Amino acid sequence: TVHVARGFAHMAPSSSKVHAPASEQPLFGLSSEARLAGCVAGIYVFFITAGMLQEQIAAEEFGENDERFKYTAFLLLVQSVINFTCAWLVLQLGRFPKDTTPFSKYGLVSLSSIAAHFCSSKAIMYVDYPTQVLAKSCKSIPVMLMGLVAFKKRYSPSKYAVVIIITLGIALFMLNPPAAHPHSLSEKHPPTKSAPLVKPEVSLIGLGLLVLSLSLDSITGPFQEELVRTTNPSSTHLMFYSTIWQAAIMAVVVLATGEMGPALNFLTRFPAIIPQILMFSLFSACGQVFIYYTVHQFGSLLCTIVTTSRKFFTILASVVWFDHSLSPVHWVSIALVFIGLSADIIMAKQAAFVALWARLTG
Repeated sequence: TVHVARGFAHMAPSSSKVHAPASEQPLFGLSSEARLAGCVAGIYVFFITAGMLQEQIAAEEFGENDERFKYTAFLLLVQSVINFTCAWLVLQLGRFPKDTTPFSKYGLVSLSSIAAHFCSSKAIMYVDYPTQVLAKSCKSIPVMLMGLVAFKKRYSPSKYAVVIIITLGIALFMLNPPAAHPHSLSEKHPPTKSAPLVKPEVSLIGLGLLVLSLSLDSITGPFQEELVRTTNPSSTHLMFYSTIWQAAIMAVVVLATGEMGPALNFLTRFPAIIPQILMFSLFSACGQVFIYYTVHQFGSLLCTIVTTSRKFFTILASVVWFDHSLSPVHWVSIALVFIGLSADIIMAKQAAFVALWARLTG
């Protein structure tokens, strides 16, 4: 998903409650429990559906030559434009305080964020979707490495233990790549004719793209934190201005690489993929709106818990819907990763957990 929203949880204060601007206070008189349930449902439904659509777009083959839609930059351009449109509509429907953040301040954050998303989206052409989701769940590893190398930070033994558990889970999963099911998609969801490539040499390319995406994520966080610390933009303004930058950046990339013509030609020859692209972009945008709202109403901790658990169910949905073959070793690997992620969240924000639990139960 484009994903300033993906990293927005790191931008909010570490407390379990973030005070939103008056324009973002509870809507329609709904109780806190009802709004929380709505946020969780929105994040799950929109992002899980968007993930399945994204995998379908990457896997589906068209025509006699079994052509795939490989125009990642064009896809992200469409997604950025729809994200911008959704944010603009929210701004028109609500009453928001004037944003005092200089427009240029959003540029660097948007560049690193869209570059990370480009790499992770491109990786789906080389690895299966469960691998991509699992790898992208492990942002703590590059963040920790960068802290050690660039900032000479020291970490507790428990932090090292968490990273070792996560790394072990990823290693087990990558050393036992899921078996491909040629034609499995076509049998369940015509006209798709093959599953994503999982050849070892191809998977290495995908793994490299995922490592690069995680590295970019690790530098996006500090930029975002500084932006919020200095100007504290509202969630909607943040999404609106960031997506303007992202759309402009991807437009330059599409034109510079000459991708616009071939992408439009593909859509002209195979118009059946157009609804998939539009639905994927729309569901991603709606999911981001729910993430922004969740952070502002319930805090970064709760948003992190919801988005982390959502990734597990995204993998589960992909396995069931696209008939990926996962062995017991793969499920153990997935369990190790999510156990490590859960422990990391708990250890990082113990006090916030106590406050959040008291707030939700009190």
